[in-house]
Amino acid sequence: MIDVMLSYAEITLAAHVGVMRRISAIKRGRKGNYDCVNERDGWTWDIQGAIAECAVAKHTGTYWFGKIDDLSHGDVGDLEVRSTVWPTGHLLIHPEDPDDKKFILVLENNLPVCTLAGWIYGHEGKDDTYWTTKKIQGKDRSAFFVPQKSLRPVT
Repeated sequence: MIDVMLSYAEITLAAHVGVMRRISAIKRGRKGNYDCVNERDGWTWDIQGAIAECAVAKHTGTYWFGKIDDLSHGDVGDLEVRSTVWPTGHLLIHPEDPDDKKFILVLENNLPVCTLAGWIYGHEGKDDTYWTTKKIQGKDRSAFFVPQKSLRPVT
Protein backbone atom coordinates (compact mmCIF):
# COMPACT_ATOMS: atom_id res chain seq x y z
CA MET A 1 0.00 0.00 0.00
CA ILE A 2 1.14 3.49 -0.79
CA ASP A 3 0.10 6.61 1.09
CA VAL A 4 -0.41 9.82 -0.87
CA MET A 5 -0.55 13.08 1.09
CA LEU A 6 -2.89 15.58 -0.49
CA SER A 7 -2.62 19.25 0.27
CA TYR A 8 -5.74 20.99 1.52
CA ALA A 9 -5.79 22.93 -1.75
CA GLU A 10 -5.85 19.61 -3.69
CA ILE A 11 -8.68 18.30 -1.51
CA THR A 12 -10.60 21.54 -2.02
CA LEU A 13 -10.11 21.41 -5.79
CA ALA A 14 -11.24 17.77 -5.93
CA ALA A 15 -14.27 18.52 -3.75
CA HIS A 16 -15.26 21.34 -6.13
CA VAL A 17 -14.94 18.92 -9.06
CA GLY A 18 -17.20 16.45 -7.23
CA VAL A 19 -19.81 19.15 -6.64
CA MET A 20 -19.67 20.21 -10.30
CA ARG A 21 -20.12 16.56 -11.35
CA ARG A 22 -23.20 16.21 -9.15
CA ILE A 23 -24.71 19.47 -10.46
CA SER A 24 -24.04 18.33 -14.04
CA ALA A 25 -25.76 15.00 -13.31
CA ILE A 26 -28.79 16.78 -11.90
CA LYS A 27 -28.90 19.17 -14.86
CA ARG A 28 -28.73 16.27 -17.32
CA GLY A 29 -31.24 14.16 -15.40
CA ARG A 30 -28.69 11.39 -14.72
CA LYS A 31 -29.66 9.29 -11.74
CA GLY A 32 -27.14 8.16 -9.15
CA ASN A 33 -24.75 5.38 -9.99
CA TYR A 34 -24.66 1.91 -8.44
CA ASP A 35 -23.62 3.11 -5.02
CA CYS A 36 -26.35 5.72 -4.64
CA VAL A 37 -29.10 4.46 -2.40
CA ASN A 38 -30.74 7.86 -2.58
CA GLU A 39 -29.99 11.07 -4.44
CA ARG A 40 -28.29 12.57 -1.39
CA ASP A 41 -25.59 9.86 -1.62
CA GLY A 42 -24.57 11.09 -5.08
CA TRP A 43 -22.97 14.20 -3.60
CA THR A 44 -20.82 12.07 -1.30
CA TRP A 45 -19.78 9.59 -3.99
CA ASP A 46 -18.91 12.30 -6.50
CA ILE A 47 -16.73 14.20 -4.02
CA GLN A 48 -15.01 11.09 -2.69
CA GLY A 49 -14.43 9.80 -6.21
CA ALA A 50 -12.82 13.05 -7.30
CA ILE A 51 -10.54 13.09 -4.24
CA ALA A 52 -9.46 9.50 -4.99
CA GLU A 53 -8.73 10.41 -8.63
CA CYS A 54 -6.67 13.39 -7.49
CA ALA A 55 -4.60 11.11 -5.23
CA VAL A 56 -3.96 8.57 -8.00
CA ALA A 57 -3.00 11.33 -10.42
CA LYS A 58 -0.59 12.82 -7.89
CA HIS A 59 1.07 9.44 -7.31
CA THR A 60 1.36 8.60 -11.02
CA GLY A 61 2.46 12.08 -12.07
CA THR A 62 -0.55 12.31 -14.38
CA TYR A 63 -2.13 15.70 -14.98
CA TRP A 64 -5.63 15.57 -13.50
CA PHE A 65 -8.01 18.13 -14.92
CA GLY A 66 -11.09 16.95 -13.03
CA LYS A 67 -13.26 16.11 -16.01
CA ILE A 68 -16.95 16.70 -15.45
CA ASP A 69 -18.99 15.13 -18.26
CA ASP A 70 -16.55 13.10 -20.38
CA LEU A 71 -17.10 9.51 -19.29
CA SER A 72 -15.44 8.01 -22.37
CA HIS A 73 -11.92 7.66 -20.94
CA GLY A 74 -10.36 6.32 -17.77
CA ASP A 75 -10.56 8.31 -14.57
CA VAL A 76 -6.80 8.97 -14.50
CA GLY A 77 -5.11 8.15 -17.79
CA ASP A 78 -6.14 4.56 -18.51
CA LEU A 79 -6.82 3.77 -14.84
CA GLU A 80 -10.30 3.34 -13.41
CA VAL A 81 -10.39 4.60 -9.82
CA ARG A 82 -12.63 3.21 -7.08
CA SER A 83 -12.68 4.42 -3.50
CA THR A 84 -14.00 3.58 -0.08
CA VAL A 85 -13.91 5.13 3.37
CA TRP A 86 -13.77 1.66 4.96
CA PRO A 87 -10.20 0.61 5.92
CA THR A 88 -11.01 -3.02 5.01
CA GLY A 89 -13.27 -2.08 2.08
CA HIS A 90 -13.38 -3.92 -1.22
CA LEU A 91 -12.79 -2.79 -4.79
CA LEU A 92 -16.13 -3.02 -6.60
CA ILE A 93 -16.33 -4.06 -10.24
CA HIS A 94 -19.54 -4.32 -12.26
CA PRO A 95 -20.32 -6.77 -15.07
CA GLU A 96 -20.30 -4.01 -17.69
CA ASP A 97 -16.95 -2.56 -16.56
CA PRO A 98 -14.17 -2.95 -19.16
CA ASP A 99 -12.20 -6.19 -18.92
CA ASP A 100 -8.90 -4.76 -20.12
CA LYS A 101 -8.66 -1.75 -17.79
CA LYS A 102 -6.77 -1.55 -14.51
CA PHE A 103 -8.97 -0.77 -11.51
CA ILE A 104 -7.25 0.80 -8.50
CA LEU A 105 -8.68 1.02 -4.98
CA VAL A 106 -8.14 4.15 -2.90
CA LEU A 107 -8.86 4.21 0.83
CA GLU A 108 -10.08 7.59 2.05
CA ASN A 109 -10.45 7.00 5.78
CA ASN A 110 -7.56 9.22 6.89
CA LEU A 111 -7.62 12.47 4.90
CA PRO A 112 -5.46 14.31 3.97
CA VAL A 113 -3.75 10.95 3.39
CA CYS A 114 -5.21 8.63 0.74
CA THR A 115 -3.97 5.05 0.64
CA LEU A 116 -3.58 3.32 -2.72
CA ALA A 117 -4.50 -0.21 -1.66
CA GLY A 118 -3.83 -2.05 -4.92
CA TRP A 119 -5.13 -2.77 -8.39
CA ILE A 120 -6.54 -5.53 -10.59
CA TYR A 121 -7.58 -5.91 -14.23
CA GLY A 122 -11.32 -5.83 -14.84
CA HIS A 123 -11.46 -9.39 -16.19
CA GLU A 124 -9.58 -10.69 -13.15
CA GLY A 125 -11.96 -8.94 -10.77
CA LYS A 126 -14.96 -10.49 -12.50
CA ASP A 127 -14.22 -13.84 -10.89
CA ASP A 128 -17.41 -15.54 -9.71
CA THR A 129 -15.92 -16.03 -6.24
CA TYR A 130 -16.07 -12.24 -5.76
CA TRP A 131 -19.73 -11.87 -6.80
CA THR A 132 -21.70 -10.66 -3.79
CA THR A 133 -25.07 -9.17 -3.02
CA LYS A 134 -25.17 -6.97 0.07
CA LYS A 135 -28.05 -5.10 1.59
CA ILE A 136 -27.13 -1.43 1.89
CA GLN A 137 -29.67 0.82 3.57
CA GLY A 138 -32.36 -1.74 2.75
CA LYS A 139 -31.45 -2.00 -0.94
CA ASP A 140 -29.76 -5.00 -2.58
CA ARG A 141 -26.39 -4.12 -4.07
CA SER A 142 -24.71 -6.71 -6.34
CA ALA A 143 -21.19 -6.43 -7.73
CA PHE A 144 -17.84 -8.16 -7.74
CA PHE A 145 -16.42 -7.26 -4.29
CA VAL A 146 -12.67 -7.82 -4.70
CA PRO A 147 -10.88 -8.03 -1.32
CA GLN A 148 -7.72 -6.00 -0.82
CA LYS A 149 -5.65 -9.18 -0.36
CA SER A 150 -6.44 -10.08 -4.01
CA LEU A 151 -5.07 -6.80 -5.40
CA ARG A 152 -1.62 -6.25 -6.88
CA PRO A 153 0.53 -3.71 -5.07
CA VAL A 154 0.75 -0.20 -6.46
CA THR A 155 4.27 0.81 -7.42
